[in-house]
Amino acid sequence: MVLDEIFGKANFVNEIVWYYYNKMQGNVNHFAKNHDVLLWYRAGDEYTFNKIREEREAPVKQLKRVWDKDKGKIVNAKGPDGKVIYIESTERTLDDVWRISMLQPADRKENLFFNTQKPEALIERVITAISNEGDLVADFFIGSGTTAAVAERLGRRWIASDFGKPACMVTRKRLIDQDATPFLYQHIGDYQVEQMRSTMGSRFRIGDLAEIVLGL
Repeated sequence: MVLDEIFGKANFVNEIVWYYYNKMQGNVNHFAKNHDVLLWYRAGDEYTFNKIREEREAPVKQLKRVWDKDKGKIVNAKGPDGKVIYIESTERTLDDVWRISMLQPADRKENLFFNTQKPEALIERVITAISNEGDLVADFFIGSGTTAAVAERLGRRWIASDFGKPACMVTRKRLIDQDATPFLYQHIGDYQVEQMRSTMGSRFRIGDLAEIVLGL
C-alpha cells in the first residue's frame, strides 16, 4: 500500500517469490515458511529489464519456434518432411519464482553472520535484471553491504547508507577486502548534531542535518 502511494499503482511490475528451498524448520504447527517476497516498482514508463536464463533441473523436449515473415508471427518450425521439429531445452527464461538457497554457516567466504544478511546470488539477480553496467544502484539500509559489494563487482556505481555505525563499518571492510575501487566514506553522527546545536543555538533544526546528508 505504501509503495502504491509512493510510486503509483500503475508502476507496479512484479511480485517475485524468493524460494529458499533448503531451509528446514522441523516439526512446526503451521506451514513451513520457506519464502520471502520482493516487490518491484518502476520509477516511470522507461525502465531497464534484462531477461535472465537459468539451467533447468532436467532437459525438456520442446517445439522449435521460428519467425514467419509472410505470416508476421512466430510459428512451429518444420523439417523438409513437413513434420514439426523438436529440440532439447536445457535452459529456461527466469520467471517470478526464484530458487536461491539462503546463506549457510558453511558459506565462510561470503557469510559475515550479520542479521538478515542476504546471499549475493539473490542481489546479483536483481541488479543484473534491472540495471546495466555503469548504472547507479542505491541501498539506504545496507546491513552487511551485500548490495554495494555486488554492485561493485558487476561494474555498477553505487550509493550505500545506514543509520547503524556497525553496518557502515562492516560494509566498508567488506568492500576493502574485495579490493573495491576507491570510494568516499562519510560519517554524520551524534557528534555533528551536537556541534551544530552548539554553533547554531536555537536556529538549529534537525532538517538542516538531513539536508546535509541528502546533499552528500
